[in-house]
Amino acid sequence: MGLVLKKSWVWCKHHWKILLIAIWTIVVWFVARKRLTDHKQILDTAIQSYKSEIEIIQKSHEQELERRDRSIETYQLVIKEAEKSYEDSQQDLDIIKRERLKALVNQYTDDPENLNAAIEAEFGFRYVK
Repeated sequence: MGLVLKKSWVWCKHHWKILLIAIWTIVVWFVARKRLTDHKQILDTAIQSYKSEIEIIQKSHEQELERRDRSIETYQLVIKEAEKSYEDSQQDLDIIKRERLKALVNQYTDDPENLNAAIEAEFGFRYVK
């Protein structure tokens, strides 16, 4: 029996951390089992809080995506309207330029040099023979 005790003592001296952890685990188990329902209730509350936070984050993300999509649609509509307006103004400008050129040609039918000068002054290009 003495030999077993001596060997046990030597083992305990070298492995005291394992013994300390085992004793600590047993003490915590005895203390915690009395409050198990309290700990379970705290854990359930934490899980519920986590789920509600995730729901809020998901809803805000969906709302942000909807706002982004509406913004993109609005942007595309504005761009289309601007392009249409630009094309219309270009066509109007072309019609006005043609009418002005026709008026200049009618005005200077007998005077080609003054017609060239008027076209150059009005439109910025020169007729070269």
